[in-house]
Amino acid sequence: MVPILASVDDFSIERVESGFEIQNDGAVLIGVPVRFIPEYIELYADGKLIETRRGMKNRNDPGRIDFRLEGAFQKAVIVLKK
Repeated sequence: MVPILASVDDFSIERVESGFEIQNDGAVLIGVPVRFIPEYIELYADGKLIETRRGMKNRNDPGRIDFRLEGAFQKAVIVLKK
């Protein structure tokens, strides 16, 4: 089971060695339970890393870290602490 909450229709997620790889076709809010210890999200375009972002603790659910993506990305990887 993938422990992620997402608010979008065109969204895919896959477990990878470093965490979770995401592909989205639009804006998305991704929530990851803190028990998985999400550290940051890497955003890719044209196969290159373009940005790294930290997650924000959800105000309504302190057991969740949120990552907000404003638009579509070729690939995004939520990196978990090892």
